[in-house]
Amino acid sequence: MHLIPIRSDGNSQTTAQVLLVGNDFPYRGGAAPSRGYLSWEQLMKALEEVAKVDADVLHQAAIEINKGVAYTIPEVELDETQIKALGLELQK
Repeated sequence: MHLIPIRSDGNSQTTAQVLLVGNDFPYRGGAAPSRGYLSWEQLMKALEEVAKVDADVLHQAAIEINKGVAYTIPEVELDETQIKALGLELQK
């Protein structure tokens, strides 16, 4: 999955929102499922609780997100319930 920081405006030094983009999920239409989170903390909590992403991985992701750099967390396997809990929808 990919984490993409979104600045509130071009001059802001803080990340206003983080976009979670699922990859390797079954989808159609060329666009991967995605969901915007209002804060990194909100997304981090969801990834920790729902996806069981390791705290060390989330710490490294936080460093990159705070720099305004996208971050990829490889090899996250989610079942349908977890995908829905993160707000990503599978296209059938």
